[in-house]
Amino acid sequence: LTAVLQSKSRTFPVECGIPTADNIIVSLNRRYCNMRERDEFVDLVSKLEKEGKLEPSASNWCNPVRLTRKDSGKLRFTLDLGRLNDMVELDEFGIPNVSETIRHLHNQEYFSIIDLKDGYFQVTIKIEDREKTTFMTPDNRLLQFTRMPQGFKNSPATFQRGMTIILHDLIGKVCYVYLDDILIFGRNEWQHDQNLKLVISRLKMYQLELNDQTSVLKQKQVNFLGFNISKHEIRPKPDRAQGIQDFKRPETKKGLQSFLGLINYDREFVPHLAEKIKPLYNLLSQDGKMIEWDEQSSKILYETKSLWADQLN
Repeated sequence: LTAVLQSKSRTFPVECGIPTADNIIVSLNRRYCNMRERDEFVDLVSKLEKEGKLEPSASNWCNPVRLTRKDSGKLRFTLDLGRLNDMVELDEFGIPNVSETIRHLHNQEYFSIIDLKDGYFQVTIKIEDREKTTFMTPDNRLLQFTRMPQGFKNSPATFQRGMTIILHDLIGKVCYVYLDDILIFGRNEWQHDQNLKLVISRLKMYQLELNDQTSVLKQKQVNFLGFNISKHEIRPKPDRAQGIQDFKRPETKKGLQSFLGLINYDREFVPHLAEKIKPLYNLLSQDGKMIEWDEQSSKILYETKSLWADQLN
């Protein structure tokens, strides 16, 4: 796949804008890291700068840095953009509903999943907004992003808008796109191969880069966004049922919303789920941030988890 998309130039159809009031900036103290993280962080930043994803900044803005570890043990670097996100209006461009998308895949026999490499980094930030992504390195350099960073609240909507523009006439006919994951399908091998060529040709037109290591080509069964998909069956992955069973009783409204969102993700696979969980939604109307559970509500929560798990196991 990489051989098809070798060009380094990018022509993603939208730019990332970060509109804020002219008289307000974010300038927070940087967070210090230990010596091992410091060296890794400096090396990582240097690599991103050489790739053109970062550039020197002379801005008064300064965002905190967040360092975490990937499963591989490598350092992951993102910005803590909480303060900036509070200043920016939410982009309401819709992200596809996964359950609605996969229901149209019955009777498709072959599937491929293309994963775009560093998806958000393929989107440029408007020049006038780049200073708002400024951060300080351990060696006291100010750098800013030229490419759309993770952690910015409008990154998903911006990326989805661009991918929808790129694949607009192919979505629903030969593929579905969810952020940087593209699912290509076909009722037989020949149709699948033609559809795959169409999608790759379109990505080549826009000079997008693929991730060979995580892309999957021409399979009769694939896992896409937590669902096992084949010609004869579309089911949530079994480990999702265990995750529901292990979910502790939420004590806050935010926790309950997370639980309801988790089970609603697969609602079409569980008959009468909407009716069953209606009393749980009523708990969200309580005053305050905490949930007051009574015996009946606790029973409904237990029965809901059991019903969900029984249907998906």
